[in-house]
Amino acid sequence: RRVLFRSPVLPQPAPAGIAALERWVWQTAARRVAVVGASKNAGKTTTLNALVSAASRRGERVGLVSIGLEGERQAAWLDIPKPRVRVEKGSLVVTAESSLAEADVPLRVLGEVGFSSSLGRTVLAEAKAPGGVQLAGVPHRAHVRSAVEQLLAAGADRVLVDGAYQRQAA
Repeated sequence: RRVLFRSPVLPQPAPAGIAALERWVWQTAARRVAVVGASKNAGKTTTLNALVSAASRRGERVGLVSIGLEGERQAAWLDIPKPRVRVEKGSLVVTAESSLAEADVPLRVLGEVGFSSSLGRTVLAEAKAPGGVQLAGVPHRAHVRSAVEQLLAAGADRVLVDGAYQRQAA
């Protein structure tokens, strides 16, 4: 039997690149940071996870939202492993309620955010432990703005937005 494709090992960013990104983001003092790429599988979630780790080292509570679907276990088109969206204990997320079951960690729902998507009701939740989650259910620009403001109001020191440029919300 001939193997045409092997699932790759997920690449990890270079420590120097992470350090440079961290310095740049914290020098700007921005409370809202968007990680935007040109397409799926461009490294957005890996970058987002580096920023989540940096915020944790600095004692910050982050809020996370995506303009699409991020943190799924497998790439839908290529059927290869993908990095999960990383949360720390106390991180806040806005995601479709149906995505809560995909989390590797317990999430406590703090409330509805006032909009739904094709995936159903969208909620604000808090991670009760570190691990991986799936972010989904925020398809429109106005909803992203609303989610960001709700995450800040709920106690996030910094909000990180993940999403591919070609999506509708871009």
